[in-house]
Amino acid sequence: MSVDAPIVGAVPLVGIEALDVVGPKVVVPPDAPVGEAAELERRRVEGGWPSMAFDIPDSTTPAMTGLVDITVSFDKGCYTGQELVARTYHRGAAPTRRLVAVRSDDLIDAGAAVLTAGESIGTVTSSHDGVGLAYVARAVETPLEAEVNDIVVRVSDLPSRVSAVG
Repeated sequence: MSVDAPIVGAVPLVGIEALDVVGPKVVVPPDAPVGEAAELERRRVEGGWPSMAFDIPDSTTPAMTGLVDITVSFDKGCYTGQELVARTYHRGAAPTRRLVAVRSDDLIDAGAAVLTAGESIGTVTSSHDGVGLAYVARAVETPLEAEVNDIVVRVSDLPSRVSAVG
């Protein structure tokens, strides 16, 4: 597929309106606010938006990300993996792991294990300062306090989102 013009898509992050601009000759729309990459990363992590680079490895199913309700339309066409996504969604099946928010007053290291009572319940996938995203096991009840590299963290569900798929 060839793209000869930028593609602009709205990205609903907590507290800001953001745009993804993709294409061979990307130009920021004149009315779009421009920010620093570090600020966008902080807002992405705070908003619970997984990154393809860090938070969605090959072993991740769409249901684990918590984004199926706002990123998948069950009324529009076919796509790779549609049967698994639809079956999981319509049966209400809980994924084996789920993406959660991890917060601390200290820095959180991506790649570190999330521990309770010395046992691993998950892994941090993204972090920015004292905010992170982690996948935890299905049986983990949130909110809870846990540890990441001997730092006390608060583990909670991701922020609620308004449906964006129409």
